[in-house]
Amino acid sequence: MERRIDYQIKPADLPELKTVLDVMKKKFRLTVRQIRTSKYLPEGILLNGSRVTVRHPLNAGDRLSVLLEEKVPAGALEVRQDENIDIPVSILYEDEDIVLLNKPAGVPVHPSHGHYIDTLANALCAHYLSNGETLIPRAIGRLDKDTSGVILFAKNRTAASRLSGGDAVRKTYIALVSGFMEPKVFTIDLPLKKKEGELNRMIIASDGKRAVTHGEVIRHGIIGRHENGEFVFTFNKERMEGTSSEEPASVRSACFASEEQASVRSACFASEDFACTQIEASLVRLTLETGRTHQIRVHMAHTGHPLLGDPIYNPAFDPSGCILRSALHCEKICFSHPFTGRKITVEAPLPEDFPVIPVEISGI
Repeated sequence: MERRIDYQIKPADLPELKTVLDVMKKKFRLTVRQIRTSKYLPEGILLNGSRVTVRHPLNAGDRLSVLLEEKVPAGALEVRQDENIDIPVSILYEDEDIVLLNKPAGVPVHPSHGHYIDTLANALCAHYLSNGETLIPRAIGRLDKDTSGVILFAKNRTAASRLSGGDAVRKTYIALVSGFMEPKVFTIDLPLKKKEGELNRMIIASDGKRAVTHGEVIRHGIIGRHENGEFVFTFNKERMEGTSSEEPASVRSACFASEEQASVRSACFASEDFACTQIEASLVRLTLETGRTHQIRVHMAHTGHPLLGDPIYNPAFDPSGCILRSALHCEKICFSHPFTGRKITVEAPLPEDFPVIPVEISGI
């Protein structure tokens, strides 16, 4: 998708921005390669509508326009108009540089083995194609296939470059994990690497890459099926108010004694409105200091509190009792706009397949 940057020179700019090159480097923050590319485009650098060199002097009131070329790389994602991609494209925020979607669970982000067309990237391409536009979607931090929630795509190479790496993008997740997790505030700092001989499994290993997860237990509770058929997460208020807020610990967690679990269960499900499967669980909010593959899933499983519904790291979980996929949802993304620097926060509501979590207890 073509991107042009425009800027009108102000009198206050002139002491520092004397030439076109000064604006491109200091105001537009373009790399040497981007500047070189724009120089050789037919209308790559225009000043007041006329083509100029980067050494051209500036005056107050001048309007500079720079074209950032977006070549389609070999092997780029292509979508034909005859491809029927039945994946909803729910746009939470969009401008000329970025688009944020509410990703449904069960949909891969990008094409991969076994998923060549049925991906969110393909659906996004098809969405723009239907409006006569072309797009090379660049996901900034992917979500696992079964993870729902907000995901960020850059519309051009420059935006992708500025949003990638370091802590440019901060994500917050909501998860339902097995058991009553302690302490209320925790940090897990354990390295991860791919397990040899397996395509889709990560393990904790001393020779792996550093992975840091910060978390807070929002509520302990029980998940059960309500008489209306919905799975509902309910909780024991007194027990959570009594939970101590300790300093962050490195992988410290334990389930309550069986008597306490029984007490909480009794308090939560005194009503006859609930029946059948009842599961002890904790509602947890998580932030990542690093972004390794399966990081949250492996870290939570290591504490003894794996995600409900996780088929890899919690295989003993009975999906008929609660949720049919990993109970992980990216609820919020925070970042600075790649061109304007404006702070942007975008949130995605919990999906319908999550157990019903009353607003007054979720804190979300």
